[in-house]
Amino acid sequence: MTIVICALAHCFGKPRFSIMDSKNLTDLHVGAKLRARRMALGISDEKLARALRVSLQQVIAWELGVTRIGPSWLFKIAKILDIDSMYFFREADPASPGLQ
Repeated sequence: MTIVICALAHCFGKPRFSIMDSKNLTDLHVGAKLRARRMALGISDEKLARALRVSLQQVIAWELGVTRIGPSWLFKIAKILDIDSMYFFREADPASPGLQ
């Protein structure tokens, strides 16, 4: 286990400190990209949850990287947000242990 300072603090207001396995950095990155795109389109987390027929808590968990987003969900989310599914992985650090 390593202590990771969430580099995504600009997305969530303040730095978050958590103990997590480094493989979860990918989940954090994908979640932050989801939140950034949703907000850029002016879509509330509640509206996205309704469109996907999932709970608001599920969308929040995805955006915070607490819950991994499966491929089929990424495809559905990408379609709703009018992007290709590879959008979620762009700008990710390929040297990161979670992206190998």
